[in-house]
Amino acid sequence: KTEELYVVAIKRGLKGKEDSIIENKPLEFLLDRSRKLEAPDIAKPTDEIMEYQEIVEKLHHSREKLVELLHSLEDPSVLSRRHFTHPVFKEMLLIEWVKSLYLHEQRHIKQINEIIEGFK
Repeated sequence: KTEELYVVAIKRGLKGKEDSIIENKPLEFLLDRSRKLEAPDIAKPTDEIMEYQEIVEKLHHSREKLVELLHSLEDPSVLSRRHFTHPVFKEMLLIEWVKSLYLHEQRHIKQINEIIEGFK
């Protein structure tokens, strides 16, 4: 869900025509699982139960869309010059949207591993 929203945000940010002068955000805190973060309503998970294969297909499809978008850029450096407003982090360069997506994913991998460890 988050990856799909990020693709939309990056596309919107790419529509901007002026360069942005925004400082990089310290995104590493996303990996700190002791710090709880509240997802914006648009990104909150639903109670929908999905089969394993359906989840894998959705993940594959959303990653495919992200890779497709990134490969379509004539000049990838535009990601470091354009921004879009993030619901939590406010003004963020598009390259930081990409970086934070991977950190967000790592955070959830840690969360899943913690859950698995709790069952042992």
